Amino acid sequence: MSFGADVWWLLVLAVGAGLSIIGFFLKRTMHTQDSHGEEIEHIKRSYVTKEELREVKTELKQGLKKTQSDVEEIKERMLTKDEFYRTQNQTEAKIDKIYDLLISRGGQHRAGCIKEENI
Repeated sequence: MSFGADVWWLLVLAVGAGLSIIGFFLKRTMHTQDSHGEEIEHIKRSYVTKEELREVKTELKQGLKKTQSDVEEIKERMLTKDEFYRTQNQTEAKIDKIYDLLISRGGQHRAGCIKEENI
């Protein structure tokens, strides 16, 4: 059996195309394997054991409890807005009484010593 030149070209072309397709899929498979290996190495470097996770959870819970107790302490110790205003009003009332007292006594003993324009 003898093949002509055109049949040989078709045969070489088919074998070349087959080898190219096989090479493509082989390269893709190898690349996938390499990326899986890199991902596995990343997981090995960054994984956390159950004991470490439990320790972190315990520390977080303790920290949260401490923060909550600190917030409760702050709530007990803080001065509310209403209390502040009430105290300021009381202080102003006392200052007004002192001022009135100074004016009334100053007017009896030394008239004109304290001028209201200066206050």
